[in-house]
Amino acid sequence: MDSFKKLAASFKFVKESVSDAISFADGDEYSYIDICQTGLTAESSGNAAQAEENYLAALASAELDDKDGLGACLPLNLLADFYQNQERFSESEGLYIRAIELFEKYEPLTCETQKLLADEFGPAKYAQYEAMYQQFRAVTNLLHPEADNQYVRILESYAALLRKTNRNPLAEDFELRAETLRMKK
Repeated sequence: MDSFKKLAASFKFVKESVSDAISFADGDEYSYIDICQTGLTAESSGNAAQAEENYLAALASAELDDKDGLGACLPLNLLADFYQNQERFSESEGLYIRAIELFEKYEPLTCETQKLLADEFGPAKYAQYEAMYQQFRAVTNLLHPEADNQYVRILESYAALLRKTNRNPLAEDFELRAETLRMKK
């Protein structure tokens, strides 16, 4: 049953992506991006308090529409990076983990899930579903080409945090995941 939940989540992501692309013109859903930019500007000018305030506001804005949507990943990552730079590692780690969990929630079907679906539906029916899924991936890549890059960046940033806190074996796992994603492109 879990494989069906992942498939449903993937299709929900496509629906949201198409909806996002259509509604992008009005800009309300993306106000958090401007707030993130203001936070980056404040951080680069050395105003840490203003940067943190902006990143928190951006996160709140992104979560207004969907607390568990992919839109929250950008402010989560910026805030986590900010906290890591401030050596507030425990706060940073929780944000990285949440961003990674959001990406994994919408991650394409895994090999394990593909096998379960093939076993459930049989080879012919599975081939039809696989073709539909590849169309879904093509649409997703057109609408969100930066999604994989952002995911790689979050994995690498979290690995850097793990290295700073002397958890090298776990850091290597996240670095390997990032490199694997990068190689798939």
